[in-house]
Amino acid sequence: MSNATKLQWVWEKYYKDSPIANRDIRTLKTRDNKLWLLDVTHSNRLDRKKYKEMKSVINMMLDYAVEDGTIAHNAAREIKNISDKHFDEPEEKSYDEQVFRLEVAEAVVDLCMAQFEKIGNSAYLGIYLNFYLGLRVGELVALKVSDFDFENHIGKIRRQERASHEKDNEGKLHRHGYEVVNFTKSKDGKRDLPLTPEAEDYVKAIIAHNKTIHSSTVEWLFLSLKGEKLTKDSINNTLRRVNKKLDIIQKGNHSIRKTVLSKLFQNGFTEEEVRQFGGHKCASTTHTYYEFSNPDGKKNVARYSNALHIDCRSDLAS
Repeated sequence: MSNATKLQWVWEKYYKDSPIANRDIRTLKTRDNKLWLLDVTHSNRLDRKKYKEMKSVINMMLDYAVEDGTIAHNAAREIKNISDKHFDEPEEKSYDEQVFRLEVAEAVVDLCMAQFEKIGNSAYLGIYLNFYLGLRVGELVALKVSDFDFENHIGKIRRQERASHEKDNEGKLHRHGYEVVNFTKSKDGKRDLPLTPEAEDYVKAIIAHNKTIHSSTVEWLFLSLKGEKLTKDSINNTLRRVNKKLDIIQKGNHSIRKTVLSKLFQNGFTEEEVRQFGGHKCASTTHTYYEFSNPDGKKNVARYSNALHIDCRSDLAS
């Protein structure tokens, strides 16, 4: 439903009231589609990713028309090999906008522990723990006590929280709270995570904390003081407050996830190992979006100097 909401937004943004919206799809040729798509791309200065999001609507509509027997083939899917020169360069975020440096991560977790001890909000523990698990925020808040097998040192990722939606009288979708579903973002998201001793200690501490406050049987790992399961908003809003209190660049849970997976790369884990840990379908996704090099100028100069050094008898300085 969240994807349907996104597609609805794309239709409203690019297609509605456009010249192509009222075309008879039986008359649409591949070149018609291509020229219109490129015109929209240029006028809206789309990068390739946004172009693909925009094109996905016409792809799926014509797929449906093929299945329905209205047309024989999908002319939109015949559009291929669009040159990069047609697309704007995506806005690149700096390293510090995407990843928590070690000293910043330490400040975040220190503040989280202090705030938890002060007010008892377990969202702070969720932020802390996720620096060891690297979960999507929907996976994090959907964890149950029974997901942890301490004997075999694994955490089982089996479900996620997602936004629920409802239709209004005009048929438009609107967000309506959250729901937990018994599947993950993709089949590869269903995975067993190795638990470090630190991660196990924090999970056990969270479970013990819950039992001291809530007399009923504890099911969800992260609970409010009223005993209700925390939502994505609880984690995201708490992390925003932490960033603000530390006066650092605003970064969300996804930056924690990027930090964790990038650290695995930096410590010699293979692309496939990191892919499995992160629950990605494709290793290319893991490599492209989750592998970061620390741009520490002095350290990089030293590394390159050591790697490229050649002994030379002459001394230019003299």
